[in-house]
Amino acid sequence: MFFFIYIISSLDFQLVSFDYSQLELRVLAHLSNDNQLKTRLINNTDFFISLAADLLKKSEYEITPEQRQNAKQVIKFHFLFFLNLFSQSLDLLWNSLWYVRRNICT
Repeated sequence: MFFFIYIISSLDFQLVSFDYSQLELRVLAHLSNDNQLKTRLINNTDFFISLAADLLKKSEYEITPEQRQNAKQVIKFHFLFFLNLFSQSLDLLWNSLWYVRRNICT
């Protein structure tokens, strides 16, 4: 099933579309302050080709679509894995604070 949404702009307005390209990588670069990651995102190159080239010690022109996809999967796996660990740590902290408040502070 497909849904189509049509947006019609008034003559006095402009229609703008935003693409949050690699948003999670941009947030990660900001939070980690990793200069190499920032450089990859600032330069007008394909992030995953650049990453695969570094990992495989090849030039960007030698990277195949499969190698690019593998680099993309590595990033997605690691990002989701560490995000999950962070989430679990927050849950543990919250539960500990709740326990202390309920059982010790009352």
